[in-house]
Amino acid sequence: MRLAVVGDTLMDIDLHGHASRLCPDAPAPIVEVSRRLERAGGAGLVAAMLAEDGHDVDLITALSNDQAAARLRALLSGVRVSAGALGGPTPVKMRLIADGQRVARIDEGCGQKPFPLVDETMLERIRGADAIVVADYGRRLAEAPTLRAMIESVARHVPVVWDPHPQGARPVSRAAAVTPNLPELLAFSGRAVNGLGAVATAGAG
Repeated sequence: MRLAVVGDTLMDIDLHGHASRLCPDAPAPIVEVSRRLERAGGAGLVAAMLAEDGHDVDLITALSNDQAAARLRALLSGVRVSAGALGGPTPVKMRLIADGQRVARIDEGCGQKPFPLVDETMLERIRGADAIVVADYGRRLAEAPTLRAMIESVARHVPVVWDPHPQGARPVSRAAAVTPNLPELLAFSGRAVNGLGAVATAGAG
């Protein structure tokens, strides 16, 4: 079975270290970093986890032409990556963790949301999938009209699971399952949701 994961890919970096003193010029801890962990984030993480479980996975995403994107491709070596041009820098989220406690998160390239390009190879990968997971991280790939039309068409005969984002696109109408959290459900339904009964009603339509 070929699984297609469609969505935005980010670079996640965790810097782990120890803090025992404060900066002399600011009320901030000095963290001596001892470990750096890099992984694909967003849809890239979903694809990597599915591949690690032994599945045959295509990742349909958008990537830049920078050092972070090259590192992402290396991290995703177990996945077939079909990527359109991102049109901006790779989004990088770096977390600084001191003695197990998150101290700060530093974002690079996350404020920009250029409209990514969708090419024919990406559409072919979707067309040939036996199941599709859309992992939307609100960075506009799931808005692309040609990509949405292909997913909508394929959803007639293969299951599509859509994990939405509050700032992302609405799931296609033929999605077999949509997996919003509560804020996402509120955003898409436009209703007040109080209690499990209201959640079920909002989810139904």
